[in-house]
Amino acid sequence: MPLVLKGETDEQTVVSMVRRGNPEALGKLFDTHSREVYRLAYRILGAREDAEDTVQDVFVGLRRALSNYQETNAFLPWLRRVTVRTALLRLRATRRSSAREQKVVFDHDVTPDPALRITLDDALAALNPSLRDVAVLRLAAGYPHEEIAEMLGISVSASKVRLHRAIRELQTVLRGSL
Repeated sequence: MPLVLKGETDEQTVVSMVRRGNPEALGKLFDTHSREVYRLAYRILGAREDAEDTVQDVFVGLRRALSNYQETNAFLPWLRRVTVRTALLRLRATRRSSAREQKVVFDHDVTPDPALRITLDDALAALNPSLRDVAVLRLAAGYPHEEIAEMLGISVSASKVRLHRAIRELQTVLRGSL
């Protein structure tokens, strides 16, 4: 007899149920966290389709990924780290052929047409990927430099330097679009 999830169920209980293969429990985690996973993936990838694919990848692989989750830790921060890793893998796989890799050139002597003004997401997409990764993780997702360094396999000081460079480039790009 399958266990039906109704009302408030402790998240750790739901996680344990997902580990045992309960599809209703997986559905509950999806309903609870998919929007957060999508927002974070979109910030990293800059494309709706890629973010949607990342959400699917995260939740399809969740049961297997839970083998690395320790229930003494909070679930959402762990899920965010899984999302970041999944999104970064997708980003790295498409970097060579991606239009996001092309540098955007801005002529600061000419005031752009209002229709050509760029958004913050456009400016982030124009950044070098190593700068964009750190900027998104720190500014959009709020991760501390220690966690960013761990996720990206860089030092804490490298994370801080990349953030500083990213902010400088963003300021330059966004000022030029006003």
